[in-house]
Amino acid sequence: MYCGAPALFKRGLQKYLSYNDCQALPELTFVAPLHDTSWPDDTLVRFDYMDDPDRAGEPAEAQAVDRDGGAKPLHVVTGSTTAEDLRGQAEPALSFTFADGRQVLRYQVKPAAAPAPADTVKHLAELVVLADAKGLVRKVRRYEWDE
Repeated sequence: MYCGAPALFKRGLQKYLSYNDCQALPELTFVAPLHDTSWPDDTLVRFDYMDDPDRAGEPAEAQAVDRDGGAKPLHVVTGSTTAEDLRGQAEPALSFTFADGRQVLRYQVKPAAAPAPADTVKHLAELVVLADAKGLVRKVRRYEWDE
C-alpha cells in the first residue's frame, strides 16, 4: 500500500512505481490518495484479503444497474454461484482476471435504502465479487457511500 503525497501524483504514479519491487505485481498494489482533501480525516481503509477463508453459503441480493440506467436482479451465493452465472444475470461494470485465474467482478447496484425525495446527496453502491480460478464465487462484499 502506498499513501501518496500530492507531488507523487503530479509526477506520475507509474514512473514512481517503476523504481519499486511492486512494478511486477501491479494488481497487488493499492494506492490510497490520502492527499485528496475530499477524504474526511476519519476515513478508514479496510482490506479484505483474497486468501482469507471463504464464507460458504453467504447470499447476496442486489439490483445491478446497467449502462442504460435499467436494473436487473442479481443473486449470488458463495460456494455455488459461478462468475459465468453472474455474467448471465448482468454484465459487470468492471472485471479483472489475475494471473492465477481468480476474477474480480464489480457491479454498480442500487443502494439498499431509497433516498428521500428532497435528498440532494447522491447515494452510490457496488457489489464486489471474487471468484476462484475455477470460476466459483468465494467472496461477496457490498459497499455503499454518499457522494
